[in-house]
Amino acid sequence: MEAFLVTTLSNKNLKIFQDLKALFFGSIGSIAETSELQLNSFNKAFAKFGLDWLWAESEYKKMLLKAGGRNRIKAFSDSTGTNLSDAEIEKIYLLKCEFFIESLGTTKIEPRDGVKELISQCITNNIKLAWVTTTTRENIDAVKKALSGQINFERFEFISNLEHASHPKPFPEIYVNTAEKLNIHVENCLAVEDSTSGVSSSIQAKIFTIAYPGRFLREHDFSQADIQVSDLNDVTLSL
Repeated sequence: MEAFLVTTLSNKNLKIFQDLKALFFGSIGSIAETSELQLNSFNKAFAKFGLDWLWAESEYKKMLLKAGGRNRIKAFSDSTGTNLSDAEIEKIYLLKCEFFIESLGTTKIEPRDGVKELISQCITNNIKLAWVTTTTRENIDAVKKALSGQINFERFEFISNLEHASHPKPFPEIYVNTAEKLNIHVENCLAVEDSTSGVSSSIQAKIFTIAYPGRFLREHDFSQADIQVSDLNDVTLSL
């Protein structure tokens, strides 16, 4: 059965995709808004490690242009002449993950606008679901627990983690691997991504991509995406 993706823009129905067989949510941020929790967790990790670093929201937004918490720590270390070793960077990153997981257990988070509705549409129309992320398994489990009762992740055919790709986003490997795992051609897949690095990853994999920037990412350039929305409720499926 052929499925069409329709998005409503300026009160007009615009068909932007057809023969959809799988929809990929591309990161934690494409499902739930956690950027502020992530930033606070970085700053707590720095303090715990004994660094006097304190990232402001304005500078952290710029750091989000590149994927990977370890990469951000290393880049900041180099720029400030701190010259942290790889082992020290890893320790700080793991501390950050611990604080982030802890915060997810004490802070109420909700799916972003339209996420539950789009998932429901996919289930109704027999569109396969996947969560294509290269974060840690521990982070994924914490997000799933925080959103339990709101999203049934058992309906997802596949949820990736950093172990499923040797090269993280913006490399396309994780998307290519996921499509192959589901035995679906990339031209029949659609990705929802909240970051420019994620968009670059899915576009390089030749997957039609909807940019859905989070609060910390709205000022970034998402022109590489096929389409950009501010609310996933603008996206509907019809047969």
